[in-house]
Amino acid sequence: MTLKPILSEEQIRNRIATLSESIDKEFRGRNPLLLGVLKGSVHFLSDLSRSLSIPHEIDFIRVATYIEGTEASSQSRVEHFRSLNVKGRDILVVDEILDQGHTANAIKRFLLDQKPTNLEWVFLLVKEGARQRTGLFPNYVGFEIGENWVVGYGMDLNEAYRHLPGVYELET
Repeated sequence: MTLKPILSEEQIRNRIATLSESIDKEFRGRNPLLLGVLKGSVHFLSDLSRSLSIPHEIDFIRVATYIEGTEASSQSRVEHFRSLNVKGRDILVVDEILDQGHTANAIKRFLLDQKPTNLEWVFLLVKEGARQRTGLFPNYVGFEIGENWVVGYGMDLNEAYRHLPGVYELET
């Protein structure tokens, strides 16, 4: 298995700066909750948070979706911390990738049941065709990519490669 670079650390950093400008404008005068999806969004959430100039809070949610390997499971289990309270809040879900939509749709159902004032999404990556497959149209997108499995910048294959500073396609 080889890694083919598709996004450099610098490209990611520059795009996050642009995304944060848009988020700063939309959420000016508000205190949104950035809700990071564990584990893959940790690098993205951290960099995005530091790039924002508006006051905001951070919390985390975890969704068990991917089974071992690269096959997505349609069964998703939302796990959250007892401190998570989204009722009446502006929520910006921060996730690393929109692909099959199992994770995002499980989170959407869970959060809408909690009655937030506003629920928006920021994805670092959106795979080709993901919007149509999922019916989810994120408010903020870093990059559009192809269908291949990607790793790096928090994304993994069986917990490997999360530490890489860029994003890479796996080539077999």
